[in-house]
Amino acid sequence: MDTDSDFRHPTMKAVMEVLDGGDKVIVLHGFSEALVGIAEKFGETPRLVYDKEKILELLQKDDGLSRELAEEHFYFNIIGSYLGKGTPTFITDYRE
Repeated sequence: MDTDSDFRHPTMKAVMEVLDGGDKVIVLHGFSEALVGIAEKFGETPRLVYDKEKILELLQKDDGLSRELAEEHFYFNIIGSYLGKGTPTFITDYRE
């Protein structure tokens, strides 16, 4: 997925409108379909929140990875990366 399409995704557009250029957030390009929203905590930079399961699905679909390789890639390269203030956070959604 190209960078421009990330910012055309409806959820990403809504998030960017809320932030309105005031706060800088770190965007995981290619995963806009997994974007859930914004996490905020007093005194900290807002963070984009992504759905872990959706990221794993995208890695399997878009990159052709097996579930096992998608998990390995996610834990080592995505959740294992500190990108500075505003590093995204990830949720596992247990709601039915």
